[in-house]
Amino acid sequence: MYVLTRDITTHECPWLEETVLKDRMVEKYEGATYGCIGPGGMACCYHQNGPFFELPENALKEVMSGSQQRKILEKKYQGNRAEGGNKEGMK
Repeated sequence: MYVLTRDITTHECPWLEETVLKDRMVEKYEGATYGCIGPGGMACCYHQNGPFFELPENALKEVMSGSQQRKILEKKYQGNRAEGGNKEGMK
């Protein structure tokens, strides 16, 4: 998980649909980018399965590592299972 340390405008990054504001949280995109991320850029997304976009690395600060995120998600998943939240195969 990363936080923006400054606003990223469409003037600076014309491929963005709108300015991404300082303090916005983004995730590092882990999927295929097909070579479209330039040097000094990072593939980011708002949700891991969402579309990716490039942001300048110098505007991002890591606030939570990927392994920390996975631990939180696994704990949340286990909690949902304990509460009966995962009803696979039930109709």
